[in-house]
Amino acid sequence: YTRTDLGRDYARAGIGLAICIAPFIWLEPALYLVVVLVAMGAIFAMLLWQTMSRQFTRVIVDAQGVTLIAFRRRTIAWGQLRQMELSYFTTWKNLKGFMELKLKGPGVTMNIGSSLIGFRNVAKATSEAASRNRLRFKEATIENLKHLNIADPRYDPEPEDGED
Repeated sequence: YTRTDLGRDYARAGIGLAICIAPFIWLEPALYLVVVLVAMGAIFAMLLWQTMSRQFTRVIVDAQGVTLIAFRRRTIAWGQLRQMELSYFTTWKNLKGFMELKLKGPGVTMNIGSSLIGFRNVAKATSEAASRNRLRFKEATIENLKHLNIADPRYDPEPEDGED
């Protein structure tokens, strides 16, 4: 993932945690405020954990399949790919959103964000494998692949003998 994206998320998590911790250092907050601050702190701590996970994430695409390495290693062989969805999420009005590629295989699920360097290559390779496996694509996935300039991945059967 890009340093810019990671840096922004680290800053958000750090500022959020600092705001949640500061009242405990300088004040003795009331119980209701303690509950709110702890809940908010937990959310920022999860953002920090997620950002750390993305920083160390590696995605390997090769002839055998796709492997995602973060704090643990998960692999889906191309022949075992059972589901592929490419979703688009908007953030704010008139600002660019982000995509998420969701892959499923036997006992394995991977979610890969579009801020990953090489995301389009991963999406292209997985759409080709999904097409070879004759998986059905949601219309939103097809539109999102087109937005990435990836050809329509729906399975086109081979022409019958004598047809071309």
